Amino acid sequence: MAPRSTSGFTLIELMIVVVITGVLLSYAVPGFSRSMADKRASNAVSEILRIARRARAAAESKQPAHLLVIQAGGTVNQTGQVRLLRGQSARCDRQNWLIADQTCPPVNRPLGTIEQCPEFLNLDDATWFHDPFAITLRSVANPASASGAQLNALLEGAENATTSICFESSGSTYWTATAPATNMVWNNGNVGAAAGGGFLYTVGAVANGSALGVARMLLLPLGTSPRRVR
Repeated sequence: MAPRSTSGFTLIELMIVVVITGVLLSYAVPGFSRSMADKRASNAVSEILRIARRARAAAESKQPAHLLVIQAGGTVNQTGQVRLLRGQSARCDRQNWLIADQTCPPVNRPLGTIEQCPEFLNLDDATWFHDPFAITLRSVANPASASGAQLNALLEGAENATTSICFESSGSTYWTATAPATNMVWNNGNVGAAAGGGFLYTVGAVANGSALGVARMLLLPLGTSPRRVR
């Protein structure tokens, strides 16, 4: 009787397949992570632009003054926040912005009160912060970084800083490099060097303390609409 033939893989063949698969995955996984990080950073820029444009449009439509608060981050524990506060009068200097800020996020707003925090973007929450990378919002302080951004001056930019930009229905824009407070000292964004200035930010992914993918650049000029730079 002839010996019965068998079919299948030998142990060596299986080991070769496992090794090849591992090598392919070692190239594919980092590329996939970068792609996901780039997409999430791009989505974050779009969301920040939407909030910033809403702030200006709401004030210009004869509504009360609106305050755009941008809290830049630089570490995994402080990735950044963007908040939009709605005032109760047309003037930026006649508001207690601290009270409005205390209603952020909107779930903190007591029932029956005016919505004073219509927008709240927290880059620490699960929508943006997801292992193995986080999306960070950083302020750019070096004017050399503004090349091609059509910006005359960067105003008080500093990493990990908070900037407040206030819009009035009159078209006036005011700013200060501080968080919302009871009495705020404002800089007029329509005169002097500030008239051609603004704020520049980068939005990008960070994994284990290192940049991942391509950082986006976001320009918030005083007097005109915010936009992407790259």
